[in-house]
Amino acid sequence: MKILLTGVLPWSVWTIAERIAKGGHAVTVIGETAFIPERLPEGVTQVKLNQEKKETARYISASGFEAIIFFFAAQCEDRRKYGISQGKQLDLLFDVYYDSNNNSLEQFILVTDQRVFSDSQQGTEEEDPLPDTPTGVMMKAAESCVLFRPEGHDIRTLLVRTTSIYVPGDPTSFWGIARVRTQNRQEFVLHGSSDTPCDFLHAEDLGVFLEYAVSMELSGVAHVSQGTPATYVQ
Repeated sequence: MKILLTGVLPWSVWTIAERIAKGGHAVTVIGETAFIPERLPEGVTQVKLNQEKKETARYISASGFEAIIFFFAAQCEDRRKYGISQGKQLDLLFDVYYDSNNNSLEQFILVTDQRVFSDSQQGTEEEDPLPDTPTGVMMKAAESCVLFRPEGHDIRTLLVRTTSIYVPGDPTSFWGIARVRTQNRQEFVLHGSSDTPCDFLHAEDLGVFLEYAVSMELSGVAHVSQGTPATYVQ
């Protein structure tokens, strides 16, 4: 299957792309990435485009992708880093998703994270998110784009909400930031208390799930996490 990864790409996108490609898929990555490996993984291609969203949307529409995985967020620590990027990508998400009914696309997967829920919510798959932060509100808008599709829009859609993604060496992850601040003897603030639940998901595990979701033609809403109960002091 011909699969596109785009949107607000995580540092670990190459690990995710490589794992999906191992399923026999041809994977293309389009978008700004903070890190590019010296050699792209086998089966993975990078396409560099002008950041003007219309050009990107036109290219995607004409490329015959059978599945699109659009990352809108994948980092549960609310460091207020992705607000500008998410704002720019929201228009692209709308353009790509609503134009997708006119080409060969079979499945559209949107990846967000648990920040779409307010602190007072449990964050289950059955809950309707009631965000209480600017980041959460923007994520809710992205989710609404794919969950409430217009009549006649027949693309199979899947919303995937993750916990915090990491890979070894990722300086943008919770662990990467903690290590750098500790080495530099800088303050490292944990937003919460000692019993605040936390969960960290390896990017390859997310890649395993996404490859499975494409192969098994999943739709609906899925929460993906490491799954072992933990808190900041455990």
